[in-house]
Amino acid sequence: MLAGEVDEIFCGGNRTESGVLGFSVLELVRGAFPDSRAFESYVQSNTGHAVNVHYNSLGAYRVMNKFLVREGL
Repeated sequence: MLAGEVDEIFCGGNRTESGVLGFSVLELVRGAFPDSRAFESYVQSNTGHAVNVHYNSLGAYRVMNKFLVREGL
């Protein structure tokens, strides 16, 4: 899962802080993929929801591609 640091609309604030239920957004998303053999989460700094339109989108692509290569995809 890749999330933007400042994606307030879709991710609701800080991705790593515990919310009302005591879980962060990243932990809740992990629970949606219980059969995933290689689930990872990453928060791209200075980025909102539309990663493609941010100046630092190449950093997000780098993280995604490293994950895919590491998993042999």
